[in-house]
Formats: sequence, structure tokens, C-alpha cells
Amino acid sequence: MSDILIIERILPKYRKDVLDELHNVIDFTIIHSVDNSGIKQVNAPYSQRIRSFRYSRNESYRFLNVFTYIIKNRPKAIIHDFSIGLASLVPTLLLSRILGIKFILWGQGYDRTKGFYPEKVYKDTIRLLLMKAANALILYGDEAKAKLSTYINSEKLFVAYNCLNTNVL
Repeated sequence: MSDILIIERILPKYRKDVLDELHNVIDFTIIHSVDNSGIKQVNAPYSQRIRSFRYSRNESYRFLNVFTYIIKNRPKAIIHDFSIGLASLVPTLLLSRILGIKFILWGQGYDRTKGFYPEKVYKDTIRLLLMKAANALILYGDEAKAKLSTYINSEKLFVAYNCLNTNVL
């Protein structure tokens, strides 16, 4: 059991090389499902597949069965894929609070093609509430950090540049 649990909808091949290198330095476990999104998916020695079900026509709208794993293994920190299409995200956040587990969101932070307008757009309001409830956010770039720091304490915002192997894309 690792102290750090990463929860992803899928484990895409384009991200595996970076995660392999990171796993050489930091012990973590990834739990993930599989889907028919067309993205090449892989397994790793540090990953474990979990069950999920799709609740919409959209392949990425899933409920991940993470709760048994979390209760059994009690990680110190959960790093969760920040997609509001994952219906298990909010219950996982609540469970982490109950169990005293640090909860970190990892992703774009918002839909960069549409901007971020939590005062006007319902999905952005939900995103902002989740970001405020999380202990920290790992974002993909400085642009997201700058935009979100007007809404959230910048000490909670971290940038992980290029979290994928662009040679595989």
C-alpha cells in the first residue's frame, strides 16, 4: 500500500512514461478504470483497475468504484482526476474529509476553450466549489494558476508542466 493514491478515469499510454519516471522517485498507486474512448490505455506495476459504470452517452462520464480501495488502504493523500464528469469525485472528496485524508485535484482547472466564469456558468461554479474544498490543486500551466488565483489562495495552486510524454502523441 502506498501513502499516495492517484485516481484517474483511465491510465492513458501517453502519460505512462512520465508516471514510470515519477514512480522511481515517489511511491504511489494509481487506481483507474477502462473505457471505449479511443485513447490507448495501459496498465502499470503500480496501477490497479477498478470497476466503473458510464452514466451518460459520453464515455468520460463515469462513476468510479474507489471507495472500497480507499477504506481498506487509507492513503495519506488522494490525487484525483479533476473532471466534473466523474460522478464519484464529490463522494470521494467527502469520504476523504471523513477519514482525514488530504485531497488534491489534478487537471486543467477549467475548460480552457470556454474560459472560467463561475458567476455565470453552472459548471464553473461547481468547479470553483470543488477547488475551494480541496487541500490543493495541481494544474498544467501558469495560465490556469494565474486565472484561478483570483478566486483561490495561490498557496493551494501548483503547476506540473508537461505531465505527458509528447513523443508518444
